[in-house]
Amino acid sequence: MRTPRETFETGAALYRDLEALLGAERAVLAGPDAAAIARSNERRQALLSDIAAFEEEAGALMGAGAKSLSAVVAGLPAADRPDARAALARLTAAAESARHQAAVSHIIVEHSLETVGRTIDVLTGTPSDATYGPRGGMARGARRGLVERAG
Repeated sequence: MRTPRETFETGAALYRDLEALLGAERAVLAGPDAAAIARSNERRQALLSDIAAFEEEAGALMGAGAKSLSAVVAGLPAADRPDARAALARLTAAAESARHQAAVSHIIVEHSLETVGRTIDVLTGTPSDATYGPRGGMARGARRGLVERAG
């Protein structure tokens, strides 16, 4: 079994890999290569599977009654705390950075979907779904965001 510090270092490395993949994915999303998008999706799914396994391991560390990974660190012997605290800080920073990259990718995809939708409206001659009505509120039938469309 790994120490908490080793677990945190593994998680930080996984999130740095995810951040790098999401950064590279931006160029793929902007291009016309559907096969490259599929390859990127496969790599992302494999990485997310590894992250899920890491999160399960991190959750097991908290299984002893700790409410957070910081509490796990606080419960370590004094000699182990500084290294574990630093590793947890690296994990947190890597996860935050990956979340930022994911948000940027989401914005790009959302914008692309909206652009394609408007183009299809123009090409087919169907009325465009106005976002706002005459009084400034959301128009009935306005396009919804990506998350809302999926659910």
